[in-house]
Amino acid sequence: MARKTTMTTQDVNELYARLEPKLRRHVAKNVYRDAVDDVVQDTMIKVVSGFRRWHGLIGEEAYCAMVANGCIVDAQRKHAARERVETPAGGLTELAEQSELGGYALPSIEDARFAADFDRAVRAMGTEVRTAFILTELRGIDNDEAAELMGVVERTIERYRAEARTQLKEAL
Repeated sequence: MARKTTMTTQDVNELYARLEPKLRRHVAKNVYRDAVDDVVQDTMIKVVSGFRRWHGLIGEEAYCAMVANGCIVDAQRKHAARERVETPAGGLTELAEQSELGGYALPSIEDARFAADFDRAVRAMGTEVRTAFILTELRGIDNDEAAELMGVVERTIERYRAEARTQLKEAL
């Protein structure tokens, strides 16, 4: 049987009806309330536009979860960019004084290096391992829900998490 390469309007509507409730719950747990609709919409647009690449190769829920995770990260980065602390007019000296006074903490050089190494280690993981790690360890989603989102059994999520921890230990 040949793989389907296009979607009709009815196909899109049916796909949306199947995926949207779970997707919305997942997104709502991971982004600010004002970003949920945008992330759901961005995810569905990417899922539909990438139909030819994934249909018949990976389950629609697993593909949707992977796309959603990327959109969630993008939304969190946008939100974090808005919350950045501006450097005061007095420059870094004033910023350091504010930090000492309990205004906010500045990351050390070691923290920045660790963050860069951590980021590289996570990016080097395989897609499934990285997705399971991000869902469970960084987003706090339970193994059973992560398994449902990825279309695998819970034991597979446990194996992916163990593999991720091993890779991180080796990399860091």
